[in-house]
Amino acid sequence: MFFRRALLLLFSLIVATVLGEIVLRTFGYRDGRANLNAFAQYDPLLGWRIKPNTHTTIREPDYSTVLDYGPKGLRGKDIPYIKPVGVSRAVILGDSMVDGYSVPLEDRVSEVLATRLGSGAQVVNLGVSGYSTDQELLMLESQGLKYQPDLVVLFLYYNDIWMNGERLLARATYKPFFKLEASGNLTLMGVPVPRPSPALEDRFKFYALIRDNIKRRASLYKMATLGHGWASASLPMPGGAGGTADQFRVYQKEDKPELRRVWAITRALLKRMNTETQEHGGHFLVFYAPSRVELSPEEWSQSNIPDTYAADVVLRHLTEICNAEGIPLLDPTERFREARKNGPLSYAHDVHWTKAGHRVAADLLMEYIEKNGLGKNVPQMRAQNNPIGK
Repeated sequence: MFFRRALLLLFSLIVATVLGEIVLRTFGYRDGRANLNAFAQYDPLLGWRIKPNTHTTIREPDYSTVLDYGPKGLRGKDIPYIKPVGVSRAVILGDSMVDGYSVPLEDRVSEVLATRLGSGAQVVNLGVSGYSTDQELLMLESQGLKYQPDLVVLFLYYNDIWMNGERLLARATYKPFFKLEASGNLTLMGVPVPRPSPALEDRFKFYALIRDNIKRRASLYKMATLGHGWASASLPMPGGAGGTADQFRVYQKEDKPELRRVWAITRALLKRMNTETQEHGGHFLVFYAPSRVELSPEEWSQSNIPDTYAADVVLRHLTEICNAEGIPLLDPTERFREARKNGPLSYAHDVHWTKAGHRVAADLLMEYIEKNGLGKNVPQMRAQNNPIGK
């Protein structure tokens, strides 16, 4: 009798799941993720890139943004590679923070900066969601330098450092990566990049629905992750950091071989980007994008982060690298902290910048350009002992 009931229950669950999957597919259920598949396609060199001529909408608990990508896979007006006479150009590289899918196009850092610069300058935004510095180097070499930039700005977020040593994004999607040789040279590996397999959330809408509802309820999420511990690499970090616990290791105070490796690769990537930009007549700038928990001691302490981690570790290492390599570093930490007093710069459930966050970043870049210039007559820029903006 028990066996029959168990079989009946199992059969009922299977039927309910199948019916639920059919209903969700029929009505076009979209899960709560900012899904790369919605606006990205496979690329053998970069891993993925934005689909040309794509219209889509990103829906998150805190925002809903309509996205339009042009023939080169860039948001907004298409900018030809050939630079008009008398016009200066800035090329901006980065991940989803720079792509800016959390805000309307006109509120994105690049568009705000372009408006302030006026008709004598153009800003080309090459940000792609999920990219780390290694892919941004390849984007610079394959696309960015074609725009003949006078200034190249690399936005760097903490999880880029860890991902510069990884072959997989989220342990599922292949990406290119670099091997650092004993000579200090970088060797590109993993290309052509293998095509990704669909994630479980992409194959089964019913699973995506259950997953979304569990993640939106703290009590259920805690039960679902019980026993995994804070440092489980698969668990997301507190909302003020984003990324995963393995990526968050770059905040560790202890000097470990795995951290030395990813930092050494990051340094070599930045050095190569700086060298190639200068060889093409431009100047290179690193803009550090601090995580929200770095900006708020209260949020750091409330996140139950172990004492072996420190909020200033990433910026300190990056400053040392930029000073050693002569790369200008723009550190917005103090300005961001001050601006937070007037309202949030990122969303409650999302680490990405609000309109205010993009505006502050554009303010800092404008001040940098006013101080150092944007055209080819700019004097050689050098990193300072205290990063610019601090």
